[in-house]
Amino acid sequence: MIEFGEFAAIVAPRCGLRVREKHTGIEGVVFAVTTHLHRSPECAVIRDGVNHDGAPWELQWFDMDRLTVIALGGDA
Repeated sequence: MIEFGEFAAIVAPRCGLRVREKHTGIEGVVFAVTTHLHRSPECAVIRDGVNHDGAPWELQWFDMDRLTVIALGGDA
């Protein structure tokens, strides 16, 4: 696995990367990346599947340094 913090110059954050959040274990594909002036960048992650109501999951935003790349191009 490649962590953003260690290899930021090699694997630049971009849409389409399959990632896992370190604390919750949530996996999904990066949909958007934001850069802030006074805090760390964030990524919007789309989870696969549906929630308990049968609706698609909503976007979830995570700090980039909490994400680990598990596959390139959205492939599992």
